[in-house]
Amino acid sequence: MKKNYNELISEPLEEQIKEKQLFYWDQINFSKETSHKGQIDCICDKALPVKFSRKEIKMQMTHSNSDCEWQDMCYSVDIEIQYIKGVPRAYKILENYPDESFPRDE
Repeated sequence: MKKNYNELISEPLEEQIKEKQLFYWDQINFSKETSHKGQIDCICDKALPVKFSRKEIKMQMTHSNSDCEWQDMCYSVDIEIQYIKGVPRAYKILENYPDESFPRDE
């Protein structure tokens, strides 16, 4: 029997929410939503799948609004970390702070 993904989350809710974390893109595939991957170095040393709480946030983070391409930016985000058996498995971006974004190679 296939388990519901939410049933596998093992961390309490208050441990899952992190504010203003430095996020950057590792992989984007617009043909398959689930293959978007991003990284937050202080949480996990590998890229994890990314979901968005709102379409507006996805638009902000996947379209260029400056001289730098969006995939080359670092973003300040509030996230929900989703765990399976105590291991981070996915990020859900709850909020993006566009004024705090900057090019990754700065």
